[in-house]
Amino acid sequence: WLEVTMINPSVILAAADGLRSSSRFFGYAWGEHLFYTDYPVSYVGARDVAEMLFRVMQSKSNGEKFIANSGQVGVGELLSRIAQRLKKRPPSIKVGNKMLDAVVFAEYIRHLLTGAKPALTRQSVMLLRESVSYDNSKAVKELGMSFRSLDDTLDWCCSEFLNFTTNK
Repeated sequence: WLEVTMINPSVILAAADGLRSSSRFFGYAWGEHLFYTDYPVSYVGARDVAEMLFRVMQSKSNGEKFIANSGQVGVGELLSRIAQRLKKRPPSIKVGNKMLDAVVFAEYIRHLLTGAKPALTRQSVMLLRESVSYDNSKAVKELGMSFRSLDDTLDWCCSEFLNFTTNK
């Protein structure tokens, strides 16, 4: 019988090319797009996830599940903080539910016509609309985790994003 310890991260903030997964937040801010939503997003920094993996391996815990989550922030606030660090114009037009549905439809049509991956899908919007809060207290208590602040994580991510973008 194999016992496995699981780490369940919320949205992982990490520097990358701005085209995949959560790095799209950085690519979106870099592109100075105008639109944003104010749905909440739970986040954790990639460095905290790596630290948690190390601590799980050192703890010899078996069959446990741990939540990796630093906090929650509105998407508009997240994009504004990223844009500020990248010295870009933050998004300024808040999009409501009906407009968001129209954007998903337009992205689907764009995908059909060009083959490009849609920036938003029905599934990603459904996830945005779910206001879920994740409890990291077990990781803090049993693994001794202390999660970095959003500002610390974004400083690191944006610095790495800029290095990646300027060295292409």
